[in-house]
Amino acid sequence: MNQPNNAASNPGNSAPLLGIVAAFATIYIVWGSTYLAIRFAVETMPPFLMASIRFIVAGAIMYFWLWTRGEAKVTKVQLLTCATSGTLMLVGGNGLVCWAEQFIPSGITALIIGTAPLWIVLVGWLGFKESAPSGKVVLGLLLGLIGVGLLAKPSGPSHGAANLWGGVALLFACIFWAWGSFLSKAPTMPKSTLLSVALQMLIAGAVLLLISVGLGEPMNMDWSAVSAKSLWSLAYLIVFGAIIAYTCYGWLFRNASATAVSTYAYVNPVVAVILGYFLANEEISQMTIIGAALVLFGVLLVSGRKKRTPKKVEA
Repeated sequence: MNQPNNAASNPGNSAPLLGIVAAFATIYIVWGSTYLAIRFAVETMPPFLMASIRFIVAGAIMYFWLWTRGEAKVTKVQLLTCATSGTLMLVGGNGLVCWAEQFIPSGITALIIGTAPLWIVLVGWLGFKESAPSGKVVLGLLLGLIGVGLLAKPSGPSHGAANLWGGVALLFACIFWAWGSFLSKAPTMPKSTLLSVALQMLIAGAVLLLISVGLGEPMNMDWSAVSAKSLWSLAYLIVFGAIIAYTCYGWLFRNASATAVSTYAYVNPVVAVILGYFLANEEISQMTIIGAALVLFGVLLVSGRKKRTPKKVEA
């Protein structure tokens, strides 16, 4: 999952109720479903190549639209800031999510990625001189980490190591996303949210392509084996996950309260778990329920520390 940057909440704006409801439904369902779409996409496509195609195509479409409107101007400093933040969030964050979903069920992935607000607190405190976490926040961090440990617990001897490394990759994805999120708030970012997102996607897509080529993904994959399900999932990620949901989120942040918008962080994992259960036969065990409860409660404790909505990895 991705989030627009530099969006300021302005609940005072008058917006049609139907538009607000539709936008909320989009970020709830679409962002929650992207985890399953990624799983389907990487079934027959290499993870980094798939992610690079997603962001290059989505970024190019958004940038071309801005260019036709004369809104695509950017300075070298702004471009560098977009490159740094975009690489951290979309390569280190989303790229690792795509890789991990080769081994970790989509619902579990969404729950682990739901701990991103916990890591944002730590990264902000340790690297960006944010306030030190309170006792309640520390408790939330500990509960979240215990929940992640339960969710990433190996489920069998043949997949134990893969599950473990997949869980580690997802934790690093959260850290990279948190780091990039702070950089994306720099004053050197473009003022236009859509331009920032388009540039981040284009640059991250190029970096992901370099990684993919370096790993030999395009040369070693069987192109004839790519399934229609993977291709449709990729198209869904491009159109709905990367373009439409991004736009809805940015619009909501200017037309609804930050508190209301922040509820997506709790709805997305639930949607992902339900879709994984019904559409991909992913198991919902007692351990999953306990781990999910610990993660969501930990995130609730941490998120309650301040009014600003923390950013989270979008699949």
